[in-house]
Amino acid sequence: MKTMRYILVFLLSLVFCFGLVAAEKPVKEKKAKKPLPEFPFKRFYVDAYVGYSFPLASLELQYTENYTFGFPPRCSMGEGLRAGINFAYNFNKYLSVELGGMCVAYLHTDGGVLWKPVYVFDTVEQDGESYIVSRDIASLHDRREVESHMGQFSIQLVASPGFARWNPYVKAGLGFVAGKLEARQRYDMSRAETFEELYCREYAFKESYFHLGFVGAVGLNCHLSKTISLFFEWQFSVHGLWGIYWGNGILQSESGDAALVSALGLRKDRLVDGDHVSFSSHGLNIGVKFKF
Repeated sequence: MKTMRYILVFLLSLVFCFGLVAAEKPVKEKKAKKPLPEFPFKRFYVDAYVGYSFPLASLELQYTENYTFGFPPRCSMGEGLRAGINFAYNFNKYLSVELGGMCVAYLHTDGGVLWKPVYVFDTVEQDGESYIVSRDIASLHDRREVESHMGQFSIQLVASPGFARWNPYVKAGLGFVAGKLEARQRYDMSRAETFEELYCREYAFKESYFHLGFVGAVGLNCHLSKTISLFFEWQFSVHGLWGIYWGNGILQSESGDAALVSALGLRKDRLVDGDHVSFSSHGLNIGVKFKF
């Protein structure tokens, strides 16, 4: 019995000691979650951005079926580095209207050449048989170059879910492109064997344009503070084609022997009367937005 008492006292003592240790050990408190930052609603914002645009409808300067070889250049007025600014009014945190302007440094169509050989046909006799053979006597070269610097004005609706930190959005609206277009054409003929230039005409003209289309974007805002945000967006614009009539060109220079060209039966007029260029594009914009 004494042994049982000793064992019982020992066990009670252990329980009492563990209870004291557990009572002295501090209990860890759960960390409170940081509250999400609050960005108060602002009625207006203005943003500025830079980016690069790619041709959405890149055309080639046309050539006729009579050409046997050609390097027609691309012709897109919306391609190149761009910069812009927008001013907007927020109806609420979900819907806005935005007015903007943008300019694009266009990459011109340098180096476009269309080429057509000119043959004469002779009849030769061999072993009592007649044969028709062709001989390459000259080449016609049609070099055309189109260049422009485009500006665009737009009015768009902007819709977003109104998230706190990362807020995606979509834009859609009307865009108006305007600017000046410069076009140059060099039409020349050369001998096939020696590449000697026989005749050459060079034309150039300028014209203003104004074109209506549709613009839009898909983007993401990153709110940094109550008044500043960063944004990234993929912007696109869709416009109809603009026609170029080469007959509008003013003769800049003329050289060579026109009488010899006529004697050879070569044509001295243009091979192509008109072309079309595109203002449509798409590309990435990165910018900063100021809310007030």
